Amino acid sequence: MPPHPPEYSTTILTVMEKLHILVAEFKSLPEPIVRVKRLLHYASLLPKFDESGKVESNRVIGCTTKVWLKVTIDVERSMRFRIDSDSEITKGFCYCLIWLLDGAATDDVLEIRVDNLGEMNVGILSVRVSSRVNT
Repeated sequence: MPPHPPEYSTTILTVMEKLHILVAEFKSLPEPIVRVKRLLHYASLLPKFDESGKVESNRVIGCTTKVWLKVTIDVERSMRFRIDSDSEITKGFCYCLIWLLDGAATDDVLEIRVDNLGEMNVGILSVRVSSRVNT
């Protein structure tokens, strides 16, 4: 099994390199339940989100579960993300997104598409249907 994302957190990798690692990791997990368990593990690693950030202006509109996202750009022009959800599985996805995108340049963030994440083969993301649930 390939190493999972936290082991790469101190290594400088591009967003696309990280994406390939993440996709390979989830593709290596044989059963859907194992992939979901991995997401639940990642949910436990999600950095704490400040409760004061759980305001309507930070809500991700269109999600079935509640998701709050706070995005800033630091002095080095890198994008910084903080995110939380009321769903543990969604929190796992959020952790994956934080690992991929936090600290990246805006152009690198804009390269990522839902189709890229669908290759993780976890639940609804692997279905090529546009719906509110996919958001």
